[in-house]
Amino acid sequence: MPILITVRYRLRGGPSSHLFEVDADTGTISTRQRLDRERVGTHRLSVVAYDGGMPSRSSSVIVRINVLDVNDNPPVFRFPSPLNNSVHISPDTPLGFVVTQLDAVDPDLGKNAHVTFSDTFDPDAPAAAASPFKVAEL
Repeated sequence: MPILITVRYRLRGGPSSHLFEVDADTGTISTRQRLDRERVGTHRLSVVAYDGGMPSRSSSVIVRINVLDVNDNPPVFRFPSPLNNSVHISPDTPLGFVVTQLDAVDPDLGKNAHVTFSDTFDPDAPAAAASPFKVAEL
């Protein structure tokens, strides 16, 4: 009758090992806390499989975990900013003159990082209340 040797699993210590755990019986890797792609986008774990034989034998593998992006960050204005939010123009400024360029960034990736600008004026307001400015794409 063959002797069955049970394989067990464990994580080796490393920079990301405190964020994950491995089930010693099944080898299933799970998180211990929420991951944030903006802080660390890729984690590498060293997982060891070992048997109960005499002598015990083991093997290890590096598992790379890529954290996907979610739209969890709002855009941040670089201009205007709380410390730099004024533009001065002459009353003689011609129509269509570019007054300033808005600048905002979003630390997310791909479509989650795409920033769109729009004015906040009510389109149903009377013409007299309309803004003399427009936000345009360059």
